[in-house]
Amino acid sequence: MRKAIFLTLLSVLALFACTDRRYPTTLVAADSLCAVNPDSALHLLTQYKDSIQTASKAHRMYYHLLLADAMNKAYVDMTTDSILKEVADYYDRHGSANEQMRAHYLLGCAYRDMGEAPMALQCYQDAVDKADTTNHEHLRILLNVYSQMAELYHLQDLPTNEIECRLTNQRYALKLKDTLRYVRSFELMLKAYYLMGDTDKVISHAEKARYLYHVHRAPEKAAAVCNILIDLYVNRGRLVEARQLMDEFENVSGLFDSRGHIMKGREIYYYIKGEYYLQQHIPDSAEYYFRWLQHESRSLNDTIGACKGLMDLYQQLGIADSSVRYSQLYAKALDRQSHIRQTETVHRMSQLYDYQRSQKMAAAEKRSADRAKFMLAIVLAGVILCLIWFIRYRNNEQKRKQEAIAEYQHNLCTLDTMTEETQQLKQHEEEYKTLIEKKEKEINALEQKIGEYQRLHNPLSKVIEKHPVYLRFKGNVAKGSMPSVSEWQQLLHIIEEHLPEFYGCLEQWKPFLTEKEYKLCILVRLHVPPSSIAALLQVVPSYVNKLRIKLLKELFNIEGRASEFDQRIQRMF
Repeated sequence: MRKAIFLTLLSVLALFACTDRRYPTTLVAADSLCAVNPDSALHLLTQYKDSIQTASKAHRMYYHLLLADAMNKAYVDMTTDSILKEVADYYDRHGSANEQMRAHYLLGCAYRDMGEAPMALQCYQDAVDKADTTNHEHLRILLNVYSQMAELYHLQDLPTNEIECRLTNQRYALKLKDTLRYVRSFELMLKAYYLMGDTDKVISHAEKARYLYHVHRAPEKAAAVCNILIDLYVNRGRLVEARQLMDEFENVSGLFDSRGHIMKGREIYYYIKGEYYLQQHIPDSAEYYFRWLQHESRSLNDTIGACKGLMDLYQQLGIADSSVRYSQLYAKALDRQSHIRQTETVHRMSQLYDYQRSQKMAAAEKRSADRAKFMLAIVLAGVILCLIWFIRYRNNEQKRKQEAIAEYQHNLCTLDTMTEETQQLKQHEEEYKTLIEKKEKEINALEQKIGEYQRLHNPLSKVIEKHPVYLRFKGNVAKGSMPSVSEWQQLLHIIEEHLPEFYGCLEQWKPFLTEKEYKLCILVRLHVPPSSIAALLQVVPSYVNKLRIKLLKELFNIEGRASEFDQRIQRMF
């Protein structure tokens, strides 16, 4: 093994001695070793520690970045963040996007090892913000980032966030065509569904993960997933399937030694196996595994499982004393577990409070510094602007005065010309006004003739004109008096009788019309000339024209002449 490591190191050194001169050869070699043999990289960097003290800042930052990377991959806990904070700040100013992303990711790993989950998550998010998802090197780092974020969310009891990170991790794994990494991330989602208590999804995901491992020829990993399914199948009484998975788990997973004992740290499996035999009503085998778990317990979960199993066993056997004893032990173990979880929760809340407090203090200090810089910039800008203004004002003041005098003289010269033009304009306006009045009279006369023509050729109008009520209206026009309310009502009855559709439309308009507008519509429909309408309503003819133009816009949404209103009203029904 030592010879193999030496040959690997020698090959890497020879390769990078010819290809990269930006950093010392030792550091470049260590960077390459980090991916394949982090322990050797860590050993190499440790030996280089004294030499790096006199190197340039760029080399020192690169050294500490590689050292953190090697420690992280070799599972050596980082106990301080001071150096890595300096590294991250340095690469934020001078590094490439890849170096910035890598530095923030490793700073997050340092906070993870220190138990500072909020700070770690923030650093991981900073690394994500600097990533380019079209770069495969960035995607490889993102796989680790989202894996670490998912683990932290799991420890914080935030399964929804954990699932989001796992799904993102799977998407990037597929981009890199790393199918085993994809399936592993898919399998790890089971932990989040356990936290959520969604056992149906746990089963479906476990079965799919097991299938995918088989598809990608990883039978040991597929067998390892069986442990989750065995527990759930036993709880649901699917004992035949559970037995098949137990055989696969024990024979294929590689987690058992030659004597059939499971590897350390996984002894809780004996509780599941004991529950299986308990449901099969084989109490001797069940007790054997519960007792094994009790004697070999290495964690509180093992103790809880052993007590719970023995309590169930003695309840099934009807041995009350032993059942009570183990139920008490089970309750004490649960209380202890609850106390530990409460302590962990308080610790997490304390971490979050400290993080939020430090973030608020940092934000306040940044705001204060930004405010001071802003005020200083404003003062300097004000002074510079005042100087510029004063110089320009002094240099241009005389020029302004000369321009003002020239403009005043020019205005005096053009004043006479403007006066003459104004008088001509007023004369033209009077001529136009006279012409407009003349044309309006001609239009009114033509409209009156058109109305008379339409009235003569409209059989319905002839019927109405012979009606006594209409004749009285004509008499009122001749006398110059207004019709009474009763006469208007009688005229409205004539409209309702002979023009029922128009009457219905008129009733719909009535809430939106004034009294004069309402009567105007009736008279126009009966082909009454505008001059007669003015007499009946006791208004001037120009007012009648304005009302007709206004109603054309309001009722028909058309802008035009008054005659167009008459035509539309008279053509209705």
